[in-house]
Amino acid sequence: MRTFVGRTIAILLLIGIAVVLYRFPVTPWALAIGIAVYIVVLLTHPDLWLVVIPAVLPVFDLTPWSGRFFFDELDIFIFATLAIGLWRRAQWPAAPSFSMTSLSFILVILGVPRIVSDLIDLLPLQPWDANAFSNFYSHYNSLRLGKGFLEALSLYGLLLPSLSYEQACRRLSQGMVLGLTAAVVVVIWERCVFSGLFDFVSDFRVTATFSGLHNGGNDPEAYFVLAQPFVLAWAWHRRSVFTFIISIVLFIGSTYALLVTFSRGGYLGMSFSWIVLVLGLIRANREAFNFRVLLSLLICFAAAAAVAVPVLGGSYMRARFASIAEDWDYRVRQSLSSIDSMDNDWMTGVFGMGLGRFPEIFDQRKPLPIVPAGYRFLQNDNNTYLRLIPGSPLYFEQLIAPKRGERYWLSVAVRGNSKTVLSVSICEKNFLYSFDCVAPTRFEVEPGTSWSERSGTVNMGAIGQAKKPLSWLYSRPVKLSLTAPGPNPVEVDNVRLLDAQGQNLLANSDFSSDIDHWFFSTDDHLAWQIKNHWVHLYFEQGWLGVLAQAVFGLFVITQFIVRIGDGDSMAAVSLAAFVGFLTVGIFGFLFDTPRLALLFYLVTLVGISFVRPTACGTQLNG
Repeated sequence: MRTFVGRTIAILLLIGIAVVLYRFPVTPWALAIGIAVYIVVLLTHPDLWLVVIPAVLPVFDLTPWSGRFFFDELDIFIFATLAIGLWRRAQWPAAPSFSMTSLSFILVILGVPRIVSDLIDLLPLQPWDANAFSNFYSHYNSLRLGKGFLEALSLYGLLLPSLSYEQACRRLSQGMVLGLTAAVVVVIWERCVFSGLFDFVSDFRVTATFSGLHNGGNDPEAYFVLAQPFVLAWAWHRRSVFTFIISIVLFIGSTYALLVTFSRGGYLGMSFSWIVLVLGLIRANREAFNFRVLLSLLICFAAAAAVAVPVLGGSYMRARFASIAEDWDYRVRQSLSSIDSMDNDWMTGVFGMGLGRFPEIFDQRKPLPIVPAGYRFLQNDNNTYLRLIPGSPLYFEQLIAPKRGERYWLSVAVRGNSKTVLSVSICEKNFLYSFDCVAPTRFEVEPGTSWSERSGTVNMGAIGQAKKPLSWLYSRPVKLSLTAPGPNPVEVDNVRLLDAQGQNLLANSDFSSDIDHWFFSTDDHLAWQIKNHWVHLYFEQGWLGVLAQAVFGLFVITQFIVRIGDGDSMAAVSLAAFVGFLTVGIFGFLFDTPRLALLFYLVTLVGISFVRPTACGTQLNG
């Protein structure tokens, strides 16, 4: 009966995946083939999910192209993993060293405040309209923020019991190294294309493939701090001269990638991570601290320190260090004003305002003198259109592929209840910076109830792809952005950018598929998340949520310290990742991007879920 129920759920999950893939806005067939291959791999090598998910998580982010940020392509991989796990579970023997006690503890400690705060935000249910899963002000935003933890818990409870500790930490290390390598390559490409590898003067901070930076956040630095310690774990598992050299190169590369985020929180997190890693490894290997371990640490940290010298000595980073006191004061002010904007009753104090509510509450109560811009999809006579609400700049944008020097015809239908303006710009752009923009086209909108068309010619000039082979490798991404510079909202429909053959470069230009292919980014991030992880937790989950996270953190740290004392070097790696990651949270909320929460909990749960983790420690010590 248990097998029948599990396989029935697995079939339903696979059917759901097929439906999502059919409607997915970007390369659905390529994604379907990738998922099919992944399913076949899992059927023959069921433990490889712990390699694949950490490997694809930091770089497989199609949100800037698809517009899907509530449920994305990574969720498809997770559901496929769970489906195969349910299908095969009866055939998987539980690892004798796996402990379900940790699962029960986590469910009680972390699950209760999350469920309550999730219900606070969800109820009463809003209509499933065009804004339900396309806007941070939607009450369904709680589902987006909660899914990372739930996915990690599902993988943990369903699949980890089939693995031994040695299998789990070896596969996890492999996946973390693959993901870290890909992320470092993207950062190097981004630096080459936008600023240059050795430019430490310009105001340019890498974003890599982390779409969560569209409204602020600390995703790149938090990820690099979390992943970097696993480079050493992977090297010691492999135990060859070649992997020893590769691990040193990757350690240096990941240090460089973190440094060019120019994040002071990232620097602090990396420093704490290194200290914990060194002390933990010395403690775990106190009876046989061999020359290889010492040489690895010395080479890695010496080379990484050498990379840090020019970055820290650059004028841009010196300016950021000089503004620490001023920035900290402003962050404290944001935290205090955000707490003041909460409801003043006991239930809010205990359970918070609700998971995912901060952007909406900030917009309504404006605890700081910031008026965030916004957007909504509206519908009239079965026609869906976009309303842009003016405020602190918000760019509603789409990636396009224009050709350098070509002329295009831009047209858009607009209307407004009052006189207003629509600005259309085309720029080479990542999430934070714009370069070499075409002169923005400003369309004046007269008040009225009828749509009017505005149009004009756009000359791409020097931006866009050159007519050369493989030009996409060294061309900057180009985005068309819609903004409402004010003073009143403007409604937009039928945005077209036509080439000489009459082909529209824009997908979903009439918004009939809601947010598909469109995404947004902002200049002022204080309206979207609190710049302290613990304060943000308190705002959304109350004292119960903060206490739960603190108890969980103390439990994890205690578990790792005990295992380090028993000679488990992998515990030192996991503890360094755990402490470094949470240190970054001093300067920002860590779980606004669900995939980062998923990785954090997955890494932590692998480390604490086995009662006698001796094999992995032996591997590392070898």
